[in-house]
Amino acid sequence: MKVFLLNRGDVCAYKDGKLLPVKIKNDREYVDIEAEEGEKVTISFLRRSEFSSGRFFLYALFFWIIGIAGLFTPKYNKFLCSLSCTVEFIADSKTPPVFMFTHYCGVKDNKPVEAVRNTSEAEVFIDKGVYVKDPLAEKNRKIYRFCSAIGRIAVLAFLISLII
Repeated sequence: MKVFLLNRGDVCAYKDGKLLPVKIKNDREYVDIEAEEGEKVTISFLRRSEFSSGRFFLYALFFWIIGIAGLFTPKYNKFLCSLSCTVEFIADSKTPPVFMFTHYCGVKDNKPVEAVRNTSEAEVFIDKGVYVKDPLAEKNRKIYRFCSAIGRIAVLAFLISLII
């Protein structure tokens, strides 16, 4: 059974703790799920910022050095929210669920903006389908930007001292 994922971005899909490989057909992303007709299916959608990783600073330092003081290092994603969503539905090959993702962390009309929604006729239960601000990612991003700026100043000062 195919479950279609629209505007997925960097959200990962898991079933029973295993990462589901995302496939593309006719410019539509989907995951194949082994489920019998009428069986209850539970899928988890997870997204974490790269700044939330425990080894982020090792990777950042490595690429900062290779990218010549961060000048040629790609910009990190400014979207620092995380998603931990669970969806449940009954497997039905006639009306497969189609999940659409938004990539906005905020509040509209005093309600959090939903991150995942079902756009098909399938009956789906979505639990915790909103993005949540990740304070660790925000803190690590500030530390990274500060250390990167100090490092660039130090490299520039060193190069100037070599010239003079």
